[in-house]
Amino acid sequence: MVSSIFKDRKIGVKLSVLVAVLCLACGGIVISQIIWLQDSYRISRQQAENTVSDVLDEIITSYKVEKADSMRYGLKQMITSEKDFIYRITRYPYGIRASFSSDDQHGYFDYPITEKGIIKLKNDPYKFLIGKIDGGNLNDLRHLYSALLGAKEFTDDPEKDAVLNKLRQLSNDPYSDIRTLNKIMKQQFKVRSLPFDAQILFIKDINVLYAKAGPFTPGKGFIPTDANLIDRLLGLNESIRNRNKSREHRASGERSANEESKENGSRGTTIYAGRSFLSDVNDQYLWAIQMVLLKVDVPVAYTIKSMALGILGSFLLLIILIACMSYMLYLIIHQRKLNDLKNDFIGNMSHELKTPIATALAAVQGMQYFDVLEDKDKTNRYLKTAASELQRLSQMVSQVLNSVVYERENFRIDPSAFNLKELLEQLIAGQQLLLKDQAIINLMYTAPEIVSADKQYIHQAINNLVDNAVKYSPDPADILITCTTVTNGIEISVTDHGLGIAKEHQAHIFDQFYRVQDPDDQHIKGYGMGLTHVRSIVERHGGNVALSKSDLTGTVFTIFLPQG
Repeated sequence: MVSSIFKDRKIGVKLSVLVAVLCLACGGIVISQIIWLQDSYRISRQQAENTVSDVLDEIITSYKVEKADSMRYGLKQMITSEKDFIYRITRYPYGIRASFSSDDQHGYFDYPITEKGIIKLKNDPYKFLIGKIDGGNLNDLRHLYSALLGAKEFTDDPEKDAVLNKLRQLSNDPYSDIRTLNKIMKQQFKVRSLPFDAQILFIKDINVLYAKAGPFTPGKGFIPTDANLIDRLLGLNESIRNRNKSREHRASGERSANEESKENGSRGTTIYAGRSFLSDVNDQYLWAIQMVLLKVDVPVAYTIKSMALGILGSFLLLIILIACMSYMLYLIIHQRKLNDLKNDFIGNMSHELKTPIATALAAVQGMQYFDVLEDKDKTNRYLKTAASELQRLSQMVSQVLNSVVYERENFRIDPSAFNLKELLEQLIAGQQLLLKDQAIINLMYTAPEIVSADKQYIHQAINNLVDNAVKYSPDPADILITCTTVTNGIEISVTDHGLGIAKEHQAHIFDQFYRVQDPDDQHIKGYGMGLTHVRSIVERHGGNVALSKSDLTGTVFTIFLPQG
């Protein structure tokens, strides 16, 4: 648990609650994103359905234009003069109508006409009719064919028989030319760059499908997809029948693209779009309704690709949010741990400062109140003790001040050429004088003696490593300092023969205020700043410091200093 990280249990509990709330918030955001993506997927599917519906409208429109041209050509071949038809003009309260037929025994097909139009019709009936043929749509041409040619047969003229048969097919089943419909469909899909597998189906009579389906039993007869398709067609037919009841006054029940049903639906990855057509107004009561059905298989990859930008943006935002929240939590934990370490440092520092102050004060008070000044030897001894303790106090204060300097990322160094071997020999002599029999320090030097670096800072860095080696080694400490040449620089290693550093501590030894306690000695002096200072100094020189080895046989710290 997070609370186990901190010494202050209340703060740990509060942070645990914060982590739980953050996790719940992230979970809520993830769920919201999933719901949003599902809705986005449904919208993309709906857009695909709308696209398929629009494509079918374009197919039907193009198909009508092509078939209307065929009917115009055939009608002009069959109607060559005004002898091939009769006409009449009828005046109604709501307007004037011009009607055309093959003879009085068959039905008429009429057009609204004006007084000027009547004059043109009487002057040249054939030219007037050809004008109507040229301007008529497929629906008008079908009904004009029924009125002029529906009852004719030309058994003695094969060419006219062929034209008449084609006109009859166009009139009775105008949408049954599946080959042409599929050709137009492929063109439309190519223009729109739609990578779909599609097929045009023509249903001549929806009632036939219904009879063919019979009673449906799952697993028998029609597969469920076919049964669902039949239900869709029947439902579509019911909608068409109800809508057309109010239009019985029209001569034909065929509707424009805007009037036709747009009942679309999807079955898995398949989308259907249907358009129905009435050959006769009475077909709506007989359910003898023709239908053109466009079946399209839409790949899931296409739908996902269409929403790829939204998916990518959503996941990026989610990742950024989780990363920011995780980093914020890391900073909170890190700052809290640093605060605990600082508190430990203050406690240790207070204890360490108290000792030399108390010792120096005791020496001064001894001379002041116990007539020590009259004894020259005691006076010198007391003064020496006070001076030694004050010197130690000065060193402690210097360490604290240095820690402030090293915390600044822009603290300056002053590199210069100096004799490193001589510096190390002086350092060893000073340590031996101070430690006496507590340590044996040896030097193995094979690198160039003259190096370029900040002499004072390098001395302090190596001295800190030696201090650490002495602290964590049994008496007498056996320490070896080696200096060798490597590529682009030199390496300085400090080796001791202590018990090493446990693996769980190795990742943190360079952290500020972090201290490794000896399990056999819980009162090792120090403030947890020595190795931090070493790292800051070496990195400022462009080098690095690392724990090269640490086991039961000892520990090795290595400094790399770039040269040249």
